[in-house]
Amino acid sequence: MSDVAAVQDGNPGENKYPVPLDCCGGLSNVDYSKMDVTLMKEVLKYINFRDSSFCIAVIAIIFNPLFWNV
Repeated sequence: MSDVAAVQDGNPGENKYPVPLDCCGGLSNVDYSKMDVTLMKEVLKYINFRDSSFCIAVIAIIFNPLFWNV
């Protein structure tokens, strides 16, 4: 579009199309109040967060990348 056509258009900087969500920064536009979390509630009922083997596994998962990358 030429400069003359942009000036005649009235608003040369206006975007006529909605901006798509980014792959990395697009989650700020998500409305979490519309999420259906019933499946997640069902899955979390079966996890015992106070189990020692679960805690050891979580610590190992967190520690492993830190150990190899530092």
